[in-house]
This record gives sequence, C-alpha cells and structure tokens, in this order.
Amino acid sequence: MAKTHNALIIQLEHRFFGKSYPITNGGTIGDMSVDALQLLTPQQALEDLANFIKTFKYKNIEWKNPKWILFGGSYPGTLCAWSRAFYTDISVGGICSSAPLWVKLDFSG
Repeated sequence: MAKTHNALIIQLEHRFFGKSYPITNGGTIGDMSVDALQLLTPQQALEDLANFIKTFKYKNIEWKNPKWILFGGSYPGTLCAWSRAFYTDISVGGICSSAPLWVKLDFSG
C-alpha cells in the first residue's frame, strides 16, 4: 500500500527500548536508575515523536508539506491517539487501534 501511494514507512523506537537510552552507564549499557526512569513517560514519548516529525530528513530529499499518518496498537495506539489530540499540527490522521485512552494504575485488563 505504501508503494502504491509513494509513501515512506518509518517505525520509531521508544526511548528505553532497544538501544534508545537517554542516559548510558559507561558506554552502551542503559541507565535504569530511578532518576533516569523519570524520563520514561508517555509525555516524553509524545515529545520525541513530535520532534522526530518536525526535524525528519531523508536522503537529502526536500519535503514539501509532507502528510504524516500515525499508526499504533495497544500502548502505541494510545500514543497515536494522544498525539492526534495534543499535537494536532504534526499529522493528518491516525490508525490508533486497541488504545486504552485513560491511564489506569494496575491495568490488568
């Protein structure tokens, strides 16, 4: 579908997952201390997404008014929906499936 519409698909890595640690301990080991984990919030993830979209460059292509559509399911679906609600200027749509929108402590469902 992306090829048909001449679109580019990008998958972002959430901070603290994979190799995306904002603070490292002596090289490549991520700092998982309580102080560092204060940077692991949905708000920070939304800021990361907004910053990525606003600063994205690809192979020296000059983008003219690119249209961003966000996708996500479950927690990423929640981030998709919140991004559409709070950062209305960075995307034109979102597929936000299975997104629990109201944060709940001890979400066993």
